[in-house]
Amino acid sequence: MKVCSVDPKISTPSQKEYKVWYNAPADNIAEEFHVEKNKFADVIDMNWYLALPLGNGRMGGMVFGRTEKERIQLNEESVWAGLPRPEPKEGMAPLIQKARELIYAGEYDEAQRLIGEEVMQPDVRPRSYQTMGDLYMELPGHDTYTDYYRDLDLATGVASVRYTKDDVVYTRQVFISTADNVLVVRMTSSEPKKLAMNVTLDRSENAEITALGQDAVVMRGQAGHGDKNKGVKFCTAVRAFSRDGSVSTEQGKVAIKDATAVTLILSCATDYNIVTPLEPLTEDILTVAEKRIADAAEMPYAELLKRHSDIHNEVFRRMDIALTDDAAVNAPMDQRIHDAKAGKVDHHLFEMYFQFGRYMLMGSSMNCQLPTNLQGIWNANIPSAWDSDYHININVQMNYWIAQTANLAECHEPYLRFLRDLAESGKETAEKTYGCRGTVAHYTTDLWRGTALAGGPQYGMWVVALAWCCRDFFERYHFDGDKVALKEEVYPVVKEICLFFADWLCEHPRTGKLVSGPTTSPENAFYSNNGNPVALSMGPSMDQQIISELFDNFVFMCDELGIQDDFVEEIKDKRARLAQPRINKDGRLAEWEEGLREVRPNHRHISHLYGVFPGCMFDADETPEYIEACKKSLARRLEAGSGHTGWSRAWIINFYARFRDGEKALENLNALMEKATSANLLDIHPPFQIDGNFGGTSAICEMLLQSQKSCLHLLPALPKAWDCGKIEGLKARGGFTVDIYWQNNRLTKAVVKSQRGGLCRVKWQGQEITLETEAGGCYTVVPE
Repeated sequence: MKVCSVDPKISTPSQKEYKVWYNAPADNIAEEFHVEKNKFADVIDMNWYLALPLGNGRMGGMVFGRTEKERIQLNEESVWAGLPRPEPKEGMAPLIQKARELIYAGEYDEAQRLIGEEVMQPDVRPRSYQTMGDLYMELPGHDTYTDYYRDLDLATGVASVRYTKDDVVYTRQVFISTADNVLVVRMTSSEPKKLAMNVTLDRSENAEITALGQDAVVMRGQAGHGDKNKGVKFCTAVRAFSRDGSVSTEQGKVAIKDATAVTLILSCATDYNIVTPLEPLTEDILTVAEKRIADAAEMPYAELLKRHSDIHNEVFRRMDIALTDDAAVNAPMDQRIHDAKAGKVDHHLFEMYFQFGRYMLMGSSMNCQLPTNLQGIWNANIPSAWDSDYHININVQMNYWIAQTANLAECHEPYLRFLRDLAESGKETAEKTYGCRGTVAHYTTDLWRGTALAGGPQYGMWVVALAWCCRDFFERYHFDGDKVALKEEVYPVVKEICLFFADWLCEHPRTGKLVSGPTTSPENAFYSNNGNPVALSMGPSMDQQIISELFDNFVFMCDELGIQDDFVEEIKDKRARLAQPRINKDGRLAEWEEGLREVRPNHRHISHLYGVFPGCMFDADETPEYIEACKKSLARRLEAGSGHTGWSRAWIINFYARFRDGEKALENLNALMEKATSANLLDIHPPFQIDGNFGGTSAICEMLLQSQKSCLHLLPALPKAWDCGKIEGLKARGGFTVDIYWQNNRLTKAVVKSQRGGLCRVKWQGQEITLETEAGGCYTVVPE
C-alpha cells in the first residue's frame, strides 16, 4: 500500500444531479402507490404521499404540483396544541419499591397492576403538532394541459412545475428560503399577460382568513383541538407581486389578472417562546411576518433564489455518492419506486434515497429552534398520528443518527439544545415522583418539555430516555473534539442524569448486581408466571446497556476534563456492579434478565440490541460471543415478521452493517424500499414517519464507513452488488473527513482529511495502517 500527503483540494464532491421528478401532479398518479391504512386511516391523504417536501428548518411545505388549483401544504415548527399537560405525580417512591418486591417474588401481574393503577397517570391526547394550513393558487381553465413535468432539486431545495396549455408554457418555482425565512413562489407564462389566478390561505379549523391591503391575505389562528388544548398562536401572510397586470383582493383572496410573471412571498410567525415555553411572546406576530415579507420584497427574485440556493447547495454538496457505474435510470420517481417494489435492480435509487435523507434533515433541523419531530416538520393533520411528537424511546434519536456521519453537524444543534432544556425540566419529575436527585424523562415529550410519568406501563414506565439521548452529546464531541462545549454544555447535563441513576439503581436480592426497574423493554411484553402479557421487570437488557454506556461516557468525559471527585468514584463503583446482558440457553441475547418468553416475537422494537447500534457495547472483534447472540436474536425477530414498520426495518439494516454483513444489509435495504417507501421517497410506518428515512440513510453510511472503535473501518459491509463506486465527504469520529473509492468490491483509494491531527487507524478488507496526521492534513491511502 502507499500513503502520501496530498493537496486537500484533490477531492471535492461532484456536481451530480439529484432530481426527484414526475410527469403528473400529485393527485394524478396511479393509485397502486398507496400506504396500508391502520388506526390512523383518517389522517392518511394518499395524494400527500406524492407531493414534494420543502423546508428551511423553521418552515415546511408540501408542493402538489397541480395545474388548476395548486396546493402547498404548510407547516411551522412550533404550531402545537397546548395545555393541560400531565404534571409530575408526587411521592411514588414507596409504590415503586413495592413493585420491585413483587417482581423479585415473581408477581409480575400484581406489580404491573400496581404501577398502572396507582403510579401512572393518564396522558392528555390529542395534543398534537399541527399543520399551519394551506396555500392555494387557483388558475381557472388549467384542468387540461400537455407536456407536464415537475421535480424537486435536492441540491438547490427548489421544486419546479412546467406544463403547456393552448401553446403557452407555464412554469412555477417554489422554495423556502434558508437565508430569508420566507416561502417564495415564482410563476411565469411564455407569452405576455397570460397569467390569471386567485391566491388564498385555508385551514380546516381554528383560523380566520382576511384580506390585507390590496395585494395580500393573512390567516390568524391558534393551534388546538376544537375549543380544547389551546396552544400556540400563529399568523401567516402571503403577498403577491406582479411585473404587469393587476393585483387586488376580493373576498379573502388575492386576484391577479393579465400578468406575465408573478411572485408570491409568504411568511409566518408564532408566539412560541423557546426560552420560557409557558410564557408566550408578546410581540405582534403579524408585524413580524410582514417585516420578513417586506425585507424579502426589496430584492429581485433572482437574488432571493440565489441567496437561498447558495446556502442550501453548500451544505448539500458536502457529500456525493455513487454505488454503480451502470447508466442512470431515466424514469419518473413513481415508476422507479414501482419497479423497485417489483424487484427491479436500481442501485441509483439508493444514491437518491441517501441524499434525500440528508436533504430532509437539512429541511427540518437547520437554522431552527426545535428538533425534528415524528414527521420531521411535514404534517398535514389536526390531530396527527401519535401527536407527531418527540418519541424519545428511539424515534427522535434515530432522526439524528446521520447528523455527524453525513456531514450535517449544524443540524444536530437544535436537538442538543432541546435536550439541555428537557434535562432542566426533568429535575422536578425526578424529585417529586421518584425522590431521586438529578433529572429524568420518559418515552415522549413535546415543545412544552413535559417529563411527567404518564400513559400505560408497557410504554410509559421507562426512565432511560435522557440517558439514551445524551449519547448525542458524546457523538458530537467524538467528531468535533470541542472541550469547551464538553465542559460547559455537556458535563452539567450528564452529571444530572447520572445523579438520577445513582439513586434509582437497586441491588438485585439474588445476584447482588445493580439493576434498573420496574421498567419496560420498549414497547415489548412477556408472559407472566400466570400466562398473562405483562411488560414490567427488573434489569431488562436495554436499560442495563444504556446505563452502562452512560456511566462509561461520564467517566470518559471526566478524564478528558481532568475531573476527579467522589462522585466520579461513585459512578465507577456502580458501573462495576451493574448487571450485564446475558445469553439465553438457546444462544440468543436475553431481552429480560429473567429470560422470560416474549408475547410478540415479531415486535418492531428490537431494544435489547441497543449495544450493537446505535451503541457500540458489542463488537465483532472484542465481544464476538455477544455479536453471535445478537445475530440469533435478530434472526428470530425477522423470522417472526419484524421490520414491518419503516423505522424498524431501517434499524435492522444498521444492525447488519455493524455485523459486517453487507448482503443482509442490502437485502433489508431493498425491503425498506419495497415495503416502507412511498412514491415521493417518504418513509411509511404507516402513516409517514421521518425516522425511517434517516435510519436508512444512516445504514448506508454504516455499510461504507464505521469509526466507533477509534478506527476508520472502510467498506465494512459492502454488498457484492455494489461492486464499484465512491462516497465522498463522510465524517468519522476523531475529526476526520473520508472519501472512499472502490472497484470490483475492492478498495482502490481512500482520502483522509484530518481536522485535529493525531494518530488515525485505518483498516479495510483484512488490512490495517496507522496514519500520523497533522491538523489540516490530507492523506491518500492506495492499496497495492
